[in-house]
Amino acid sequence: MWVRISDVLFMASLGLLVLALLVKGAGSGMFGRRRPGPGGDAGEMPAHRDGADKQPQLSLPRRLLKSYVIWIALAGIAVSILMTL
Repeated sequence: MWVRISDVLFMASLGLLVLALLVKGAGSGMFGRRRPGPGGDAGEMPAHRDGADKQPQLSLPRRLLKSYVIWIALAGIAVSILMTL
């Protein structure tokens, strides 16, 4: 009984971890790119975003470590491993 619960918890946590890594890791790079419009340059920035560019961007490992979803998934994996011992 405990082994089956542990297996389900492990697989659910692993799925959540993969999903979170895809959204936070690869997804942030794919959706953040600007594409050139029909008559505009890709490098143009709106005037209201001038202050936003001066803030330092967090690196990928820092963004991942600040994510609660990733910590929940890692805790679920750890609990499932402890349940099998």
